[in-house]
Amino acid sequence: MMRLKQWGAVLMGCAALLLTACTVVDLDENGKPVLPADPNAKPSFDHLTPQQIAQQTWQSRVIDAANQHALDATALEKVRQASGATPQSVFVRLNSEVTGTDVSNPREQKLTLTLLGQPLVVQLGPVMRGNAIRDASGFKFEDFTNQVQFAQLSRAYNREAI
Repeated sequence: MMRLKQWGAVLMGCAALLLTACTVVDLDENGKPVLPADPNAKPSFDHLTPQQIAQQTWQSRVIDAANQHALDATALEKVRQASGATPQSVFVRLNSEVTGTDVSNPREQKLTLTLLGQPLVVQLGPVMRGNAIRDASGFKFEDFTNQVQFAQLSRAYNREAI
């Protein structure tokens, strides 16, 4: 009998210790806990859809960055030479001559420019392909929950661009 009382006391002591490790938090309107932001946590897009990320960051990560950091033709050529065969996405602001258009596919129209003797193809839409906007915006794979969310951000940005 004494042994049972000792075990009961031990269990009650453990339960009390476990409860002291708990924190009471408020609940939002959906019954989910409202957790205070961790000041040391890195920015996370875990609970946002790619469309929400694109809409929330379009001005700051794309428009403002493009206006502030757009390369001219000379700077673009230096980047192309430095990167070699490795493609790199950057924002550019150029004056050039239009040398061709491709409207054979009404959903993926393209404009060809000549820049420093090299052809440069610009997608006009309404369907745009690729990761150029996302990559030029400085997003990294590590910023996202998984590869799918990272890839979907490209599509969301391409839709915002059109």
